[in-house]
Amino acid sequence: MVESDVPELLRLMHAIVSFERGQNFALSEAELLRRGFGERPEFGAYVADVGPGALAGMAVHYEIPFMHTLQPLLMMK
Repeated sequence: MVESDVPELLRLMHAIVSFERGQNFALSEAELLRRGFGERPEFGAYVADVGPGALAGMAVHYEIPFMHTLQPLLMMK
């Protein structure tokens, strides 16, 4: 994932939420840039790039601070 992928990531994320009949989609490009890049990113993604400005898919990963074991848990969607 690079910063220029953000518009396509947002499109794919919105498509997944729509497919799952989710509501209240509140992400924006600015929010993805803020949370995905910087000193301590809150998430990352592996992307399937099909050409300039086009993504075929993504795998988003993020960390949940701790679970029942009090250890961090890495999630991937």
